[in-house]
Amino acid sequence: MLDGAARVEEMVLAAKADGQRAIAITDHGNLYGVIDFYEACRKHEMSRSSASKAYLAANSRFDRGRPRRADRRHRW
Repeated sequence: MLDGAARVEEMVLAAKADGQRAIAITDHGNLYGVIDFYEACRKHEMSRSSASKAYLAANSRFDRGRPRRADRRHRW
C-alpha cells in the first residue's frame, strides 16, 4: 500500500540525532502524511519541506492513449 512505512516521528528524531538540520517528505499524488510530518518537525525543531509527484492529463484522467508529440516535449 505504501512506498515506505516509516514512522514519521522516528524518522525526524533519527535525522536530528544524525546532526541534520532539515528533513523532507515526498509522496505520489497525495500528501496524506504531511500533517503528522509537519507537527513532528515543529515539535523537534527541525526545518521541513514537502513535495508531491502529480500527473497531468491533456483532457481527462481516464485518457490512456499515447501522448501527442507536443505533449511529450513538456516533461517536468
